[in-house]
Amino acid sequence: MVLPKGEYKVQHTREGENHVMVFSQLHTSEPATALVKCRLVPLKVKAPATQLLYDHNEANRHVLQELIFCGGYRKARFLSPPSWGTGHGSAITMRPKTS
Repeated sequence: MVLPKGEYKVQHTREGENHVMVFSQLHTSEPATALVKCRLVPLKVKAPATQLLYDHNEANRHVLQELIFCGGYRKARFLSPPSWGTGHGSAITMRPKTS
């Protein structure tokens, strides 16, 4: 699945036994949305910062492999990783959660 570059709201949810991350694009008239299955992997310590771990595929697209939320004790490892656009730099931007 390929999503356009942009700023996304990312939420964790469950569908039965499956963990799913929901990516919802912000600030666009036709927002992209994707549901991506993941496996939650325990961290040894509380995450000090939000981290996005990417790889690149044959088409030079950023492929998101793992996502760690600041303050969390688990990381999401994607089973069918989403990818974004081509080129250099971050493919997505995540806004910190505000109260």
